[in-house]
Amino acid sequence: SIRPKNYLYITAKVVNNTVNKQFNYITLDKGSRAGIAPEMAVIGSEGIIGVVKSVSDNYSSVLSVINRDFMVSDRIKSNGYFGPLSWNGDHTEYATLVDIPHHVKITPGDTVITSGFGGIFPEGHHIGGIEDFHLKGGNYYVIRVKLSTDFRKLNYVQVIRNFAKN
Repeated sequence: SIRPKNYLYITAKVVNNTVNKQFNYITLDKGSRAGIAPEMAVIGSEGIIGVVKSVSDNYSSVLSVINRDFMVSDRIKSNGYFGPLSWNGDHTEYATLVDIPHHVKITPGDTVITSGFGGIFPEGHHIGGIEDFHLKGGNYYVIRVKLSTDFRKLNYVQVIRNFAKN
């Protein structure tokens, strides 16, 4: 191909995973020797998993989507509106999308995908679906998103290196 490659996908195995804490992390069996570095995206077959936080030669620590410190820019697939998604610490199946203006048409079941902003996650990776929503302060929606990834069943993941990030 004459076009430059934008992303490299590295397969890794989950060797440790917490799901019952407020600050959940995942450990992968690959590190810097396999080309993994901090701030690389981690996805699974069902959707996004998290972001690499730190690495050693042979292992990586991943900040999970179900960690209160995690945040990602996402987009509602049907209408293109974007906002930050984060986890509030309650249920491992749900996250919250905010900052969507009140005039936007929101429908339960709409797909939520990564926006590509920030240079970590490529655009278009599945996050989940809209479960319900309500207005906060009359101007913006608070949207409950059912995550597509079951964090209790993680086995193999893909770590994504973005060559254009630098």
